[in-house]
Amino acid sequence: MKISSFQFSGRELLSTTQLAADAVRDRGMDRRPDLMFVFYSSINEIVDSRELLLENFPDVRIIASSSEHGIISNNQNFYNMEQAVGVMAFYDPDGAYGTASGYLQEENLTESVQQIIQDALQDCNREGELPRLVWFYAANSDQEKIIDVLEEYFGSSVPIFGGVPGKVGDQKVCYDQNNIFFNGHYLMLVLMYPSCEIKTGFGSLYQSTKFTGMITRVEDDRVIEIDYKPAYQVYSGWLNSIVPREMFEDQSVYMDELLLLHPLGIQIGVAGIEQNYQVFQIMETVDDQELVTTNHFKFGDRITLLSLNKDNSLDREFQSQLMLNDIYFDNSKIYGVLSAVCAGYRNQLVPKNLKFLEKVTMPLMGLVSSGEHGRFTNGTNHESNLMIESVIFYERH
Repeated sequence: MKISSFQFSGRELLSTTQLAADAVRDRGMDRRPDLMFVFYSSINEIVDSRELLLENFPDVRIIASSSEHGIISNNQNFYNMEQAVGVMAFYDPDGAYGTASGYLQEENLTESVQQIIQDALQDCNREGELPRLVWFYAANSDQEKIIDVLEEYFGSSVPIFGGVPGKVGDQKVCYDQNNIFFNGHYLMLVLMYPSCEIKTGFGSLYQSTKFTGMITRVEDDRVIEIDYKPAYQVYSGWLNSIVPREMFEDQSVYMDELLLLHPLGIQIGVAGIEQNYQVFQIMETVDDQELVTTNHFKFGDRITLLSLNKDNSLDREFQSQLMLNDIYFDNSKIYGVLSAVCAGYRNQLVPKNLKFLEKVTMPLMGLVSSGEHGRFTNGTNHESNLMIESVIFYERH
């Protein structure tokens, strides 16, 4: 088992892609990789870049995504760099990896997802065997539905990770060796059976406030009433109590930021002494009456107003998740780390470089996503914006 990561930037995406391909080939020495994750901070020539990689690695499974604001890596963070490409290559002859993708039929979404799962299982010849990890890309509106189908198919013991491709310009793009998607209802996944151990972690980086309520009227993604009152009036009243008055009074300037940093949450479990929340990002308000959210509430859901925990910075959360000094990894070999960070958090809290990552020596690669998704392995769905997720591949001695 070996994992390598490379990142390059240049004036032309094609030449940058060729540098990445050459590095993957050189590091692999006498064998081709079994799987390649690819991340882009530019999509100007992404179709040609895909063709170039497929020509260089005709029999290799590839899963790629656009990454908003840059590419996360262990030695550099390409912040707003055009023409940047990052690659994480898995060389694992004793493992198995299966990719599959396709458009989803809204009227038959369950059947569409199941067919893609079956195609991925056939691709890695592991039919009937639970994957160690599922990583998938999908549109925002489909994430939780897909997680539900995956859980029904595999059960609650398989960790699920991934995200919505990051927005570059006005588009989000992902591709594998079979398909490329610019928009629409689609699913692209990889089922992973690595020959090493894995450790997974989530972080929402929020803290609860004293403000709670109950959803009393909701239609699809529109929250109409909280505690039988217009939802926006309740929400704005909560905000007025905790944010600086000048920000709240000048809503034309600050409202987008207030919505971003103060989502609604449903408590879904406790990890240690910390509460975990399913986070519902508020996308917009309607006529000062309704709230439009990323996910769908149900009547009777108990909600809490969440607020940014600025003491728990993204840099600190990365360090906590990787647990590099923890006894958990004592005498263990860490092969690499695959990660995703929300673009909202990337904009709000992080300077141009994640300082902690400068200290990370093992391969680490990740995207800045337009929405992250995952599920705890106890079966509780967890889909959230403004969060971080990590998968650590290691061998325990």
